[in-house]
Amino acid sequence: MTEFRQSEQPRNYLLHVVPTVQSQSIAMTFRECNAGEAWYQLKQQTTAIRRGTVVITANPCPEYALDLLELGVCAVLQIGISEQAEATALEFAKRGALYSSPQHFPSCMSKKEREVLQYVIRGMSNHQIARQLRKSMPTVRNHLNQMLNMLGLQNRTQLAMYYLGHWQFLGRSISNFQQTDSVLARVD
Repeated sequence: MTEFRQSEQPRNYLLHVVPTVQSQSIAMTFRECNAGEAWYQLKQQTTAIRRGTVVITANPCPEYALDLLELGVCAVLQIGISEQAEATALEFAKRGALYSSPQHFPSCMSKKEREVLQYVIRGMSNHQIARQLRKSMPTVRNHLNQMLNMLGLQNRTQLAMYYLGHWQFLGRSISNFQQTDSVLARVD
């Protein structure tokens, strides 16, 4: 199928799948970007385009995958997934059907904590986050402290690195963060 490269920089490949007039074939556009770019580019797209998108990523962060799924992408796959699973995901995207589901990405964070995390990776202060989410400063601080403690991280920069998939700079592997040995996509 498609060859994707592993690199130091966690890469994301956005495959936009569009059914052609003959229902047997599909046309794909392909774009390579980093985690922040991928999320932002998808956020700007229509629901129909997002539903036909398969994200293939080197980012092992389950919260990142969950955020992509909440945007409405068809599938989030890990680089190195089998050709059969990739082909199946593309078939789902062709139909505009959901392939990956939140159950495939076990997260230790609540939805509220993930909302705060979205603003942390954008470099916002606690005050800015509180104002944006219409929450109190102590609530934002509590969410932030809870995430840091859960992951054993020291600061906001490390938290952003965790979310964006730069785990090698944290001196940690995936197994240090995830409780289960799950894959990032359904393999039928």
